Amino acid sequence: FAQQNELTYYNLARTALADGDTLQYRDYLLQANQLSHQFPEITYELAQAYSMNKQHHEAWKLLHALAKGGMGFPVTQNAVFQPFLQDKKWKKVTRKMEMNAKPILRSSVFYQFTDTALIPEGIAYDASREYFYIGSIHQQKIIRFRPHEKPQDIYQG
Repeated sequence: FAQQNELTYYNLARTALADGDTLQYRDYLLQANQLSHQFPEITYELAQAYSMNKQHHEAWKLLHALAKGGMGFPVTQNAVFQPFLQDKKWKKVTRKMEMNAKPILRSSVFYQFTDTALIPEGIAYDASREYFYIGSIHQQKIIRFRPHEKPQDIYQG
């Protein structure tokens, strides 16, 4: 193949899996994963492929690395991993993946504009003056505000 990228190998892997060739599936995913580590989904599928080919320790190492990196995949719902989920080290990885997948809800509304036509497309903060700036390309304006003060249009285009 001339200049293959990770997505080309990923697509070849999916075709191999559809054809029932789990060894080729694993090999193509390995090539895709070696070309780029930007796609954790490919790494997760490679763990599946290892597991399908009875390379359980290799599968666990990849899942462990994903969990350590903050990824959360539905390992406990994946049939290919079911036989190992009672193993102590697999339980640890699946717990970490489940924790990683849970949303972190610590946000609150900081400020709410009353202008319903406003579509904010950028925000900046000036720490020395303690002002926030909201830019709207749609309305061609920049708004400056502080919490508990009335917003001011400082630029209108």
